[in-house]
Amino acid sequence: MPENASVLHSWCVQADWNAPTIVGGEGARFWDESGHTYLDMSSLAECMNLGHQHPRLIRAIQEQAQKLCFVNSSWGAASRAALAERLLELSGFEGGRVFFTLGGADANEHAVKFARQASGRPRGKVVARDRSYHGASYATMAWSGDSRTSGQNDSGQGEAGNDVLRVPPPYAYRCPYGTASGAECADRNVAHIGAVIARAGAENVAAVLMEPNAGTNGIIAPDNFWPGLRAQTRQRGVYLIADEVMSGFGRCGDRLASGHVAAQLEASVPVRRILRGHRAGVLPRSGLRRARIRPGRARSGGPGITGARCAGRCHGLAPDGAVGGHRMVRLRDRGAGLTVSLPFRVRAMVPRGPRS
Repeated sequence: MPENASVLHSWCVQADWNAPTIVGGEGARFWDESGHTYLDMSSLAECMNLGHQHPRLIRAIQEQAQKLCFVNSSWGAASRAALAERLLELSGFEGGRVFFTLGGADANEHAVKFARQASGRPRGKVVARDRSYHGASYATMAWSGDSRTSGQNDSGQGEAGNDVLRVPPPYAYRCPYGTASGAECADRNVAHIGAVIARAGAENVAAVLMEPNAGTNGIIAPDNFWPGLRAQTRQRGVYLIADEVMSGFGRCGDRLASGHVAAQLEASVPVRRILRGHRAGVLPRSGLRRARIRPGRARSGGPGITGARCAGRCHGLAPDGAVGGHRMVRLRDRGAGLTVSLPFRVRAMVPRGPRS
């Protein structure tokens, strides 16, 4: 039976899906059953930062599978603890903790849940922007400003849809405020977000949910946006969530885009979620970092929580293979170098492409 007759694929018209079957890969390339080779410019689903079939990653999976395939979060796991420690070390998030989840939407939902618990605002609203994407679950579709799901968002998405306060993006190229510079556009956008929080009442707002470097719409915020936004949320006592599903772990030339675009942004932002690029495409994992939330106030389990907590599959990627692989290939340095060299290499390819 062909795959298009047996599998329901995401983000496509089902009747139109007819993709080639991929049978192998190595480094930055993969190939299909007909022998055609593809240069992977997106790390597939933004998750193959180490490249395809990295030998150290494969070896780590094999070693962990031979040792222990599964243990739930009620029990300790040495590899899970070691991975959390390494993630906190790499991200400079001293004093924080890592909450493992199974995907980006799952992590965003937990981030908002933690913000509501920590602020004591169980029905606190979420400030999110147009032209954004935070996931495809009901709650994250409501928080997203995505044209593909706007019809569903408009219908309210139940309680999640009613809890969203929508703001424009800091899109300097065509600034929604008609400004003449990127810095001015960012300042106006930050002031707008502050005004929206003030109108709703800061006591009714749990979090501001933003992407430091959006992956689906081309919006790169000016450098002064994140420091200004951090000052605004701190002043009003609202948690700031940096959704780094698309931009985390080296894809923007630094470990986290929020650190790259604003070095002034303090390391211990109260609630900040990470990381899709590190979770890898072979075993599902994402993560949520949090700090300044007393353990007695933030519950990570219980009835009604969407998504599953990290269990055997999540810590099965031993940190020596995943995080160690990032260090071994010097991912941060390579990302910074590509930021400079890639535009020139792409322009050199233009004459080889089709002509209209």
